Order: sequence, then C-alpha cells, then structure tokens
Amino acid sequence: WQSTKVIHFTGDIASGTRLLIHFYAYLFFSNPATELLMLRFVRDHLRYVDEIQCAAARIVEAMKEKARLHSDNKHDAFDTLHVRRGDFRVVKAKVDANEIYSNIADVVTPQSTLYIATDSFHR
Repeated sequence: WQSTKVIHFTGDIASGTRLLIHFYAYLFFSNPATELLMLRFVRDHLRYVDEIQCAAARIVEAMKEKARLHSDNKHDAFDTLHVRRGDFRVVKAKVDANEIYSNIADVVTPQSTLYIATDSFHR
C-alpha cells in the first residue's frame, strides 16, 4: 500500500459495500499535518470540469426562472428535496409522502416552488 499510486474503494451493490459517507472516513493518516494537507488538496483542487459547473449554473438559473413564474410574489426562491427509495433495503427508511411533508413543513419556504428528485416509481 505504501507505494501504490491509486487505491480504489469499491462501492457497488454487488460487493455489498456502499460509500455513503465522506471519503475521509475511509482514510487514516498517522501524521496530522499530512492529513490536513490531503484535506486541503481535495478542497482546493478536486472539482467538476468547467462544462459541468456551467451546465449546473444554467440549470439553477432555469429553476429560479420557473420558480419566479409560479410564485405569487415573483421571488425566485425554491427548495429541493432528494427522496431516495431504491438505495436502502431497510423498510423503516421508506416513509410515505405525508410523513415526508410533516418532516419538512417547517423548513421549506412558504409559497415557494419545491423541486423533488426521486428514484421512486410511484410519483
């Protein structure tokens, strides 16, 4: 491991492992200064290429415009929610729409547009 240039962490369903936490939970550095250097390197240098960043910015702007069109007071505020249904095999993690709403009702912006991304087949 000491001389390896690349370490691949498998994160697929077939292997029974999932990387559902931050990358640094899987790494350990015996030297705190080295760990800090690594965290700063990732923060400062690993990012999406400009084409993806610009496409994302255009999507956000389009979402704001659509929110303005559908808002009573013409603000561009919107909230987003990612409802994951297929990732977890635990039945307890699959809550119904009414429970989701009751969990978020006090944190979403009143009268704003709500975008929901989901892998659920029952939309």
